[in-house]
Amino acid sequence: MNAGCRHVVVTLLLASCNAPIVFDAQTIGADASVEGTAIDAPSRADAPEGGFVRLCSSDPDCRLPSLHCDTDSHTCVPCLNDTHCVQVGLRRCDLALHRCIECGSANDCQPGQTCEPPSPGHCLTTCGTGVICPPDAPLCDVRGFCVRCLQAADCSSTPTPFCNVSSGRCVGCTEQQQCSPPVPHCDPVQNVCVGCLSSADCSGERHICSPMTNTCIDD
Repeated sequence: MNAGCRHVVVTLLLASCNAPIVFDAQTIGADASVEGTAIDAPSRADAPEGGFVRLCSSDPDCRLPSLHCDTDSHTCVPCLNDTHCVQVGLRRCDLALHRCIECGSANDCQPGQTCEPPSPGHCLTTCGTGVICPPDAPLCDVRGFCVRCLQAADCSSTPTPFCNVSSGRCVGCTEQQQCSPPVPHCDPVQNVCVGCLSSADCSGERHICSPMTNTCIDD
């Protein structure tokens, strides 16, 4: 290309730069904001299994009264403190899981019980010399707790064939591989197979995970 042609090309390029630049929303990062307000669209960025993550800057962005905005991660979670836990038997908020759990300390349990393990916490009856365990937890384990099971062989019920050794209970699942569609996720608190654990597990029109039902719903 001769010098004259190069001059024409450069002139045209400079002229085009005077036009306003418009960015496609898909090219903006998931944590981008405009004038301090978080973008209110679900994003696939960093979402496990390609699901949508609902970004937020305050509780109203989460769309459900049972979801609350964690302003550190800008994601919607079931609880940030104990006041968000209103279900009977699940009155404490596990700050690591952001889930409502049975207990955070022995004070949350009945007399003769203690809270074990720390996350998620379950109330277990203590046992030892002269202590008879209740019928629903007849075995005294090496930790000194009355439990329903020590191994899977102790669980014969079809809905609860697995043993959660930490809680000593027969449960529906203890790991993801034990679940399949339409309930492909194992809830680590309830130990049952559910449709979703967070909105990252949802996609399409039903892109919000309800913490009350563990199902994907449309807002």
